[in-house]
Amino acid sequence: MGEPANDNLDREQRVEIVEFISWLDLAKNYADLVLTGANGWAAITRLGFTWNIVVGRQGSDYEHHWSYPTQEEAKTALDAWGDVMFVGEPTGWHRHPATGRVRLNGDPGQERQGPDLG
Repeated sequence: MGEPANDNLDREQRVEIVEFISWLDLAKNYADLVLTGANGWAAITRLGFTWNIVVGRQGSDYEHHWSYPTQEEAKTALDAWGDVMFVGEPTGWHRHPATGRVRLNGDPGQERQGPDLG
């Protein structure tokens, strides 16, 4: 991943961002790392038995994650979320642990609160 393309940042800020992104990439082994604006970032990683989109703020590890059955589904969802400038939350996930929500087959119409139903 190259240096951030934001003309409003001074050189020191750019170096800080690049160093942080390098740390996330190397120390955390996150894949498909992208900047989401307002000092945010998103990436894909495996947590337990699922692939996850993880998000956080510059200077911290992830704050939220959404679970997917496969890495490919997580990547497709991350790309689609980026297409809408990371507004709202990604689509297609089957579990959001922070809220206890689950979606059968990633369908928002089948969202339930509670233990993982699928």
